[in-house]
Amino acid sequence: MATRAMSDEAVETGTGKPMSHWCTVLDRFDAKTHGHKQAAKHLLERHRLSPWWAQMVTVLYERKRGLRALGQRSTRLFALSMQRTVAAKPTQVLTAIISALRTGGADALRRTPSRRVVCSWPDPVGSVVEVTVLGRGNVTVTQLTHDRLLSATDRERMRSVWTPMMDALRDRFAHQRM
Repeated sequence: MATRAMSDEAVETGTGKPMSHWCTVLDRFDAKTHGHKQAAKHLLERHRLSPWWAQMVTVLYERKRGLRALGQRSTRLFALSMQRTVAAKPTQVLTAIISALRTGGADALRRTPSRRVVCSWPDPVGSVVEVTVLGRGNVTVTQLTHDRLLSATDRERMRSVWTPMMDALRDRFAHQRM
C-alpha cells in the first residue's frame, strides 16, 4: 500500500502515460461502479500494465476521485506502515520488538522463525500489528504495519505512537558494537 502521493512524473515514467490518461481510462471504464479489483484487472488485461502499476494507478485514481483516503485499504479500513534500518542482527531486533509489543499490550503474539511477529493490538480494538525484519549481517531493515485501523484519525494517532518507538529501536542499537 502506498502511503505517500506519487508524482505524475513517476506514473508517466513507470507506465509510459501520464496520470491524466489513466484517469480518463478508468472514468470510461466506470471504475467507481466496477470497484477496485475490476479496475486494476482492466488496467492489467486491457492496457497491459504490470500488476504493481495496475494496483498503484487504481489507488491513485481512487484518491483523485475521492473514493479512497491516504492510507485507506480497499476494505475501507486504514493502515500505516513505517520502516527503519537498525544496526543490529535480526534476532536482537526481534527480541527488542517483542518486548516493546508486550509492554504496549499486544495480545495473541505469534512469531515465525526469526523473521516476523504478528499480534492483536488493543487500540483500536481489533487492529493488528505486524513487524517483519530482514537482516544482512549486522544491519536489519525493520518494517512495521498497523492494519485494521478504523479511521484516518486512528491512523495518525497510531503513527504518533509507533514513530517514537521505531526511532528508539533504531537509536538503541546505533552506538553498539557487534
